[in-house]
Amino acid sequence: MKVLITGATGFLGGNLLQLLEKELNNDDIYILCSKPIEKYKCILHHDYTYSNKDLPQNIDTLLCIGGFVPNNSDDQKDGNKHAKAVLNLKYLLDNLPNVPSKILYCSSTEVYGRNNIESINEKTVISPYDLYSCQKVMCEGIIKD
Repeated sequence: MKVLITGATGFLGGNLLQLLEKELNNDDIYILCSKPIEKYKCILHHDYTYSNKDLPQNIDTLLCIGGFVPNNSDDQKDGNKHAKAVLNLKYLLDNLPNVPSKILYCSSTEVYGRNNIESINEKTVISPYDLYSCQKVMCEGIIKD
């Protein structure tokens, strides 16, 4: 099984990568990232720019863990950075040589709003309140399409 991961340098993606290391051969793990990760086949991007020729053939599973996570209030308000994350996912999906049989997308509870005091389930209303949560909703929509 060949797996392509976005967001492997982040908290969730890094932990997921550790789990995958136990189950898969490192030669079957590809990572789309901004800085190389030792031992892995990395497709490097700079500011979400990379060549579609660098994408691996015959990916079985796509794990979309990445996205733009704001580090401060200026980042939170930077619509260009959020938009680049959305466009990067769209570019990736449009340029993969094949459609993976499985796609896992990691969203955020923030897409349901900040004041949700009930348990979140399939019927919970989506209510993004900032650019980050809008980015997550848009990316999920792109994957569904």
